[in-house]
Amino acid sequence: MSGTRDSVVEDPTVIVPRPELDTIRSETAADRADESETGGVLIGRRLDDERLFCVAATRPGPNAEHRRAEFSPDVDHAQSILDDYRTEYDVVWIGTWHKHPGEMNRLSDGDVAQMREFVRDPETVDEIVAIVTTYVDGVVKLNPFYMDQTREWRRVDVEFVDGVKEYESELRRGEGVTEPDWEGAKDLRDAESDPNTPDADDPRETREDRISRFSDALDRFFRRR
Repeated sequence: MSGTRDSVVEDPTVIVPRPELDTIRSETAADRADESETGGVLIGRRLDDERLFCVAATRPGPNAEHRRAEFSPDVDHAQSILDDYRTEYDVVWIGTWHKHPGEMNRLSDGDVAQMREFVRDPETVDEIVAIVTTYVDGVVKLNPFYMDQTREWRRVDVEFVDGVKEYESELRRGEGVTEPDWEGAKDLRDAESDPNTPDADDPRETREDRISRFSDALDRFFRRR
């Protein structure tokens, strides 16, 4: 299955390993005198109609841009992490996480608009997760949201697990459900074939091409919120 799903499935529970939860928490709580935003990219895959697994939540990266009401991650950093995971697992970019100021534990109007732009474009994603974090009185809170082809956002449940091991068989290539054509899904596919003789119906992208597409997609989400 590619492009869009044949039918709307029920909202998934987002499964996050505790090491990735620790990454989100520590980055959210990092001391920034100007209270600038931060965030990262979520990497994973849908396991079935009820579960969406986040194998990695990236840090912003060394070249990320942090501002009071705006954040843009280091896309090269995020792509490198995605490349590493895709050598072993059939995973793609599934969404983003980002910190909101104060107690703003909801999506902004800009967040919603950009999520709708993503799911409207079949070349990007057909469903997306956005985790909004807050840090108030020393406590980090995660607020997960989800949007699919209905273009309506919903709060969804999040489940924390100890690690990836019990899910590895579903995350590896050839297991689980077939992924839609999400941004980042094309890189490293069919790694066993000759990269110098691409299929005419499945043109390959260079890493620079992937980073450019990845950057454009994330730029639309983070910079224009």
